[in-house]
Amino acid sequence: MEFRYQILRNFDAESLSNKLYSSLYGAVGDVDVLMLMGKWFTVIDSPRGGRLDRCTVAFYELLQKGFHTATFSVKQYSITNDELLSTVGYGRKYGNEAGELLINTGKQNDPCPYSIVRTGPINTNNQYDYVILSQPLKYPTVVLARDPLKFEKLYQAEVKEFLITNLYWKPVVTFGGELFIVNATSCILSNKYYYLGI
Repeated sequence: MEFRYQILRNFDAESLSNKLYSSLYGAVGDVDVLMLMGKWFTVIDSPRGGRLDRCTVAFYELLQKGFHTATFSVKQYSITNDELLSTVGYGRKYGNEAGELLINTGKQNDPCPYSIVRTGPINTNNQYDYVILSQPLKYPTVVLARDPLKFEKLYQAEVKEFLITNLYWKPVVTFGGELFIVNATSCILSNKYYYLGI
């Protein structure tokens, strides 16, 4: 009985809950919204039941920006059942701490907002070369890149290692499902809008 009392007395519930929360959810703080604007290609995606969106292209457009606040539109185009599907969502930033930038895709199967869990290097256009977005419980997770072929060549191995190490690649909640790499070459060949834009 004394042993259990010692354990409970030394038990730090706050520390345990912080560790548990950080293992389930992560986000980076102080993301520069201007570096997010522009065209994005989905290069790594999560499997989802039902509809399969392929060759997704997104356009982020700034609507309003303040000192620590911003609002932007998210327009996505993808191929679903051989038809072009478009959705409109939004993003908002309301501080510079982790988790204070949220992105809603506008898709019915993505009702929860995404947070940015990692940003790639800044390119010559003063934009992030890639970003990793995820929701709580690390599912779904999506990787967006400015140039899918450049991403494949320069960043794909490093990003995949990050996703595996941090338990995004095969999260517990998918019961065995894992992220997949989008075949950018196939998208370029099959969708005239994919690389050129819409």
